[in-house]
Amino acid sequence: MKTIIFSLTAIYLTACGTTSKSEESYRNQQINQRDCAITIYLISKGSGIDREALKSLDEYLRSAKEKYGTKIESTTEQQGREGERKYCIQFQQMEAKIENQIRNELAKIVNNSELVRMN
Repeated sequence: MKTIIFSLTAIYLTACGTTSKSEESYRNQQINQRDCAITIYLISKGSGIDREALKSLDEYLRSAKEKYGTKIESTTEQQGREGERKYCIQFQQMEAKIENQIRNELAKIVNNSELVRMN
């Protein structure tokens, strides 16, 4: 009986630790999302991501970095097994007019695919 109680207690404590790590990860994700001026998600519905949208997005971000230098930063985070990705785009001391222009150009890329979302 003591062995069963001990085992159940150990399982319970392990499960609680896993939950708190998940909650911490979720909180970190929420904080990181607030740091992004633009967040773009490439999603999958079972057959992988939109590779053309990925290519267009990468090409646009590369050219924007060449044009604006350190004023635009982007990070990519792998999120799934089928190539899902999250792009976080940040601006450093950039004019609002240019930020809006970049946002509009990215929206054109995103709107061409139902497997890409932008916040």
